[in-house]
Amino acid sequence: MKVFECCRWNRTPPYRASVMAMVWVTWATQVYSNALPANVQFQGFASQGIVYSRVNRFFTDAVDKAGLDFTEVGINGSMLPHPSMRIAAQILARRAGETDDGHIRLDYGLLDFRLRSVDRYDLGIRVGRLKNPLGLYNETRDMAFTRPCVLLPQSIYFDRVRDIALSGDGLHVYSNHRWAHNNIYVQLGAILPRVGGTTTESALLMGNRPGKLQRELTYLGRIIYEYNGGRVRVAYSDFLVNTGYREGSGGSNGDGDIRFNPKILSLQFNAETFSMTAEYARRNFKFHALENYLPFDEVTGESFYLQSTFRPTAAVELMLRYDVVHQDGDDKNGKQFQALTGIPGYFRYAKDWTLGGRWLSSQNWLISLEQHWVEGTAWLPPQDNPNINAIKKNWGMTLFTVTYRFF
Repeated sequence: MKVFECCRWNRTPPYRASVMAMVWVTWATQVYSNALPANVQFQGFASQGIVYSRVNRFFTDAVDKAGLDFTEVGINGSMLPHPSMRIAAQILARRAGETDDGHIRLDYGLLDFRLRSVDRYDLGIRVGRLKNPLGLYNETRDMAFTRPCVLLPQSIYFDRVRDIALSGDGLHVYSNHRWAHNNIYVQLGAILPRVGGTTTESALLMGNRPGKLQRELTYLGRIIYEYNGGRVRVAYSDFLVNTGYREGSGGSNGDGDIRFNPKILSLQFNAETFSMTAEYARRNFKFHALENYLPFDEVTGESFYLQSTFRPTAAVELMLRYDVVHQDGDDKNGKQFQALTGIPGYFRYAKDWTLGGRWLSSQNWLISLEQHWVEGTAWLPPQDNPNINAIKKNWGMTLFTVTYRFF
């Protein structure tokens, strides 16, 4: 077998151009960073992954072969034109199988106005393209160094709806209250969600439909309580997403509306050598006038994960996680769904055991490896698996990434 048949790389020109341009800008920014003013900072990262997916496909176009179609390159910068004002932005190029095509996009870009800041209290407003404050990891999920694993638990941080969950355009109000060993951080926002592309449409409407999803005013909020510098963290997140489906001229199925409301409870305990994390979510979907695409007009899913992390040394981290998602809490095994649609019930749930490790070989280099054993396909990307009849109930994958950062 030839080497290039074992490890495939998507060689489409737009993807190659995006990645090469981002790598070049990352290198140039690092070389000339010393010439920047003191109030300007730049950071960047580049990550290349190898995915070996068995039985089903995840972030790769092949089964039982290693694929190189998982790449993340980003550059972010910030400037402090005034002590109470910060400007920050990040551009990103990300390739993840067929779910993300590697084009360069604005990941976030914001103006941060600190309205009040005293010893125990901060109040501010952010405007622009803003990261959505959901759970413990959503705001930092872009960079390998700031997430605990290669792939975040899909029960909470679905890559199938990554765009709509990751960020939106609008306004956030935030406040921070500190006393003794305690800290409470509150964020409230009103945004227009990012709903473009077929990935979100496929996840919400069970397929790539002829029309388009529309951006509508969406609300979100999160409150985090921390004790003793983050030794204990408790958070509650609420995300009320409104979007419309417009079929356009010539369609016969009509327009409709979708309301999506995930609520997330997060708990974390951090000690010197180990951490325990658990998150639970309930996700209510309401669909109006979309019966031609969906067999239900309302469904409430639920999901959770339990994760333990052990740090035997400052440079090594080991992780074990059990991750569960049910698309319908009243039909956890999918039997009712299968009776209505003929689609196997295991499309409606997933149970994932994950074992992983990370090695911070230096301040700039991170090597990560993890193994997944999965029953069910609730979060399997349909773009990577267009033949529904070939999708199997039990599957697994190995993910390996090498990441470089500068700061």
